[in-house]
Amino acid sequence: MVISNQTVKVSIIETEKNPAIPETKPVVNIQENNISPVITEIPVKPNITQNTIRIGVIETPIQVSIPIGVKGDKGDAGSSTEIISTAGTILGGNRAVIIDNDLVYYADYTTLSHRHKIAGITTHSAIQGAEIIIQASGEMTEPSWNWETGKPIFVGGNGYLTQVVPSSGFQLEIASPLSSTKIFIEKKIPIIK
Repeated sequence: MVISNQTVKVSIIETEKNPAIPETKPVVNIQENNISPVITEIPVKPNITQNTIRIGVIETPIQVSIPIGVKGDKGDAGSSTEIISTAGTILGGNRAVIIDNDLVYYADYTTLSHRHKIAGITTHSAIQGAEIIIQASGEMTEPSWNWETGKPIFVGGNGYLTQVVPSSGFQLEIASPLSSTKIFIEKKIPIIK
């Protein structure tokens, strides 16, 4: 934190017990020392011991309490990187696709309306009306690929993946090659050409 261009010390100064809540809750106490504060956050790595957080030792002290809650149970694993939907047309595997009106179609860099609808890459082929699985992020392997590592992979025409940067329409980096046959899907922000 910065106050009037001076760095400050932040620490928990006291706690109080709320009868409605069984865990201990810190009390907020800010001392301004007759300074009108302008507070800006900076990234810090707090040292937490026995319900106390100490952040930075600095010139002008200001005391702020930061709540420390009771550690909860471990949560479920994150959501799958796969999307299951319905093919809106015949689809091939390993192609970039969009979802439009709950149906899946090939993405195309020349159709500007596709730039924010890209769902990922198909994992298999499907006929119209059949279930299709789309991998939205993470690693994907295909033995027939021959990617050049170090060059990004873009959405091309008709759902094809390419390492040639589109010169018109929009440019969307959809993946990076980890090897000649393995990519890491991570969509970037589209750029209109």
